[in-house]
Order: sequence, then structure tokens, then C-alpha cells
Amino acid sequence: MNSLQSDFLCAEPSELFGVARLWDFGGGFDAYNYSGSTEEADIKAILSDWAIVGGDLKKAMESIKK
Repeated sequence: MNSLQSDFLCAEPSELFGVARLWDFGGGFDAYNYSGSTEEADIKAILSDWAIVGGDLKKAMESIKK
């Protein structure tokens, strides 16, 4: 699997975390990956997207060379 991802702003809870949420009536477990500003989040997302595109292009060029 590719180490880069485009969903890094979304929460990725574990199974234990999911079970604990059953008793989290106050919403204390609602955690997301925050950025300092919307501009910072946009920059991170765009850089990640282009890195993924670059990785896909590299794989495609390598498969053509074979």
C-alpha cells in the first residue's frame, strides 16, 4: 500500500477506540487531524495529492520501461 494518503485530515480510530465510543455520550472521542488554518490544510492536501500523482506516474513509467 502507498504510504501517501489523501485522507489524512480524517480520523482513523482503532477497533478499541470504536468500542469506547459506544459509551462516549459527551463526544469526547471526536478527534480529527487539525491544521493551524484552512490555508495550511489546503496546502497539505494539495502537496499530498501531487505526491500521489507523482508516485503513480513513476510506477507507470517504470512499467513502460519493462
